[in-house]
Amino acid sequence: MDERAIFLIHDSLAQLIPIAGQADAMFNIRLLDTYPELYRIFAMDIDERDRSFVGLLVIAVERLRLHGAIMPAASVLLRERKVYRVVHDNYVAVGLTLIWTLRRCLGAGFTVEVERAWQKALVLQPDRVAVNG
Repeated sequence: MDERAIFLIHDSLAQLIPIAGQADAMFNIRLLDTYPELYRIFAMDIDERDRSFVGLLVIAVERLRLHGAIMPAASVLLRERKVYRVVHDNYVAVGLTLIWTLRRCLGAGFTVEVERAWQKALVLQPDRVAVNG
């Protein structure tokens, strides 16, 4: 992961933090509507402080340099939080929902370059993202 991509991810995340409550709600509603079976995994047995999508994302992004991508960092984070029911296929659904949420929350700030940085960090293929768009 190059420094420019990491900078863009950190910068866009900083823009998301002031509207974290709105972003959390949008992410959760989209996840529930699109992947109800996965939403149930995240809604069950998770401490209230760990339910914040933006809060978990901040922690995962802080580990970006260490793990080289967000999904490996998220995987470690979910194991630490003892959320064992999440499997690899679920990460794609979460990544697609994340891209959808960022696109809507950041508006014009979610440029093509920023989206590519997030896709790279999430290890998503651009055509997979467009399908859920």
